Amino acid sequence: MSLQRSYRTKIVLPRTRLVQGTLNVPDTPATKLLRDAMEKAAKDHGGSLESAYHDCLGKMHRCWLAVRTPAFKRGVGVRFGAEGQVFFSYDAEAPAGGQTAELIGQAPFLSDRVEVAEELCREIAHHYAVLAVVAVMRSLGCTVRVRSSINPEPQTLVAGEYTGGRVQLARVDPVGGIFLDMTGYSGDSCIPAEESLRRGLGAVGLRLEVLSHRRKEGDDPTGLRHDPQTLVGGGE
Repeated sequence: MSLQRSYRTKIVLPRTRLVQGTLNVPDTPATKLLRDAMEKAAKDHGGSLESAYHDCLGKMHRCWLAVRTPAFKRGVGVRFGAEGQVFFSYDAEAPAGGQTAELIGQAPFLSDRVEVAEELCREIAHHYAVLAVVAVMRSLGCTVRVRSSINPEPQTLVAGEYTGGRVQLARVDPVGGIFLDMTGYSGDSCIPAEESLRRGLGAVGLRLEVLSHRRKEGDDPTGLRHDPQTLVGGGE
């Protein structure tokens, strides 16, 4: 017996169309980002990209794309809502206490731990958001640096430096929420940068939240100074 579960992300793909119960999504910047995010998750966990995920008894469920890892052999698959919402689907049936090693040997998907699937869903959504912020900032002419942080909570910080030294700092939370910190901007000078990032993210199905336009000089809610040199490394 299987227990199908869907994890709804914050992603809503624009200009999609429903065909035969699934979204027939052509190659777009959004679908490329989604594939890249899933590929990163698969690589991080020693897994692979597939065209289907499985239930606990091994039945195949075809989908747009799926990630399977050694820790969750059933896999997590991408499905789409009629309005472009992105869902991750997987079988959440937990192993029964009375299952024998022989039974698990005959149906190896029974041994998968479902909490691994939930974490995998969050990771993919997070990777998608980070990749999207990096891509949009680069399209705006920024030099981009990325850093992971655990202060005040696990997150990824993406800093985009414009010509002249002005820095935009975006925080991506563990489930793919994107928050823009406009520290260092004053008055109406923040509006063009904020709106450009908002439009760019909207084009790949994401929303932008703004932490604040007004802060005391030197205040840094992320726990890092707003110097792009403190953010090392490239995009995810």
